[in-house]
Amino acid sequence: MSMILTSFTLEEVATTLATKLQAMQHNNNAASTNNDYYSSIEVAQKFKVTKLTIFNWRKANKIPFTKIGKTIVYHKATIDNIHKPILVN
Repeated sequence: MSMILTSFTLEEVATTLATKLQAMQHNNNAASTNNDYYSSIEVAQKFKVTKLTIFNWRKANKIPFTKIGKTIVYHKATIDNIHKPILVN
């Protein structure tokens, strides 16, 4: 069975696929971020510093981070093993 796709149906397929892919990516990011990673705010709270300090540490390569999509996160196991005095110096 063959089917002819018009530009309208191709546009619908593309839109539907894009929407589903975005939803899947969002669900995967949310699951990973919630379980294995800290946000910048959570790291700032943990070390009792500002979010700007976390940004500065990140730029100075004092604190490891990962980007998931456009979101910057910090692996919990790594952060939990860092001691604040090491970062301040």
